Amino acid sequence: SQVSGRSPGGTLSPARVAPEHHGANGECAELISRPGSPVNSGLFPSRKTLCQSTTLFPVCSLERLNATFECHQCLGYGAASSSMSGVSSVLTGNRRVREGQSVNDVNLSGRCIAVLGMGIMGRSMVRNLARAGAEVVVWNRTIDTARKMAGGAIRVVATPAQAARTADIRIIVVADSQALADVVLGSEGVLAGLNGRGLVIDMGTSSVNATHELAAQVAAAGGEYLDAPVSGGERGASAATLSIMVGGSELAYATALPILQALGQNIRRIGKVGAGQVAKAANQIIVGLTIEAVAEALALARAAGVDPARVREVLAGGFADSRILHLHGQRMLEGDYSPGGRALTQRKDLELALALAADCGLELPATSLCRERYDELIAAGRGDCDHSALAVLYPPLDPEN
Repeated sequence: SQVSGRSPGGTLSPARVAPEHHGANGECAELISRPGSPVNSGLFPSRKTLCQSTTLFPVCSLERLNATFECHQCLGYGAASSSMSGVSSVLTGNRRVREGQSVNDVNLSGRCIAVLGMGIMGRSMVRNLARAGAEVVVWNRTIDTARKMAGGAIRVVATPAQAARTADIRIIVVADSQALADVVLGSEGVLAGLNGRGLVIDMGTSSVNATHELAAQVAAAGGEYLDAPVSGGERGASAATLSIMVGGSELAYATALPILQALGQNIRRIGKVGAGQVAKAANQIIVGLTIEAVAEALALARAAGVDPARVREVLAGGFADSRILHLHGQRMLEGDYSPGGRALTQRKDLELALALAADCGLELPATSLCRERYDELIAAGRGDCDHSALAVLYPPLDPEN
């Protein structure tokens, strides 16, 4: 194939694609390395890229080895790995998919997994686990809600203890730290059915202190514990594209990873137990403050006599762009506040973040102000609305005014 060399500045210049560039299976024939890369040292015996573009993009970034593999002509699904470092990287479309991530090609046949909590997120997780071939045992405090899920590979049990006895992997997705403690420690809770084996995974958003306490009790009973809160909302749960931030031992993470890969695409072990909840607190600060920022920006546009929809369109793709601008900005323009993530939940998560900050001796003034805005929204009777309903605190964006 015809491939141009490096430009005088040391960067890779564009190249033309020739038919012979693609191998019989779509392999990339032009994978090259930057100076100093160990690509030719034998550390990377298998390198393959499926080419879908003529644009130059990085294929695999292995920061621990200071090596970046590049193809002049590839954008698609690429991978490189080092058994020495354990680092791997895949590019899917325009989205880099690193170690621990998934494109949901998961087979869980023969696995039995318990899911406790049949809220918006739990129901979607159950469907995706069953779709991947697992037998799924479900429990919910309101048993009728659980019964609606029954059928096929999904069956209902009466207590968390029964669910824990049936499955080696127990996923808990409940509203808050108190609900989590009740499910784990109650008289017919998960701990009562643990039988000194298996894994408990909290995929809700809980306090770091509660996480440490529950993990210690599970460990004392012979089990392993992961905190694995998620981000991506109802859409991410339904599409199995959640980001999952995990705290716990490397062994427990490795055990859980195939299950988590059926639920999300951006999966990362952050550190020891509690680290996942720390990452989720950081996530919720960014989410809450960004929702407030988008609400203020669109309110300002309308108050100044400018079409906020056109303002949102021009901001998308610029430095102010974000998923919140896209998804929740559209909700604000349409006045559609049917709940994905509820305002009450967002307020609770900001409270957890502020409590963690206080434990660390840190003040978060913008987060405190954002919590106050959610207090106003809840006081106005909008607590069960989507968290993007913060926009209704600005009359020009309130569809009822």
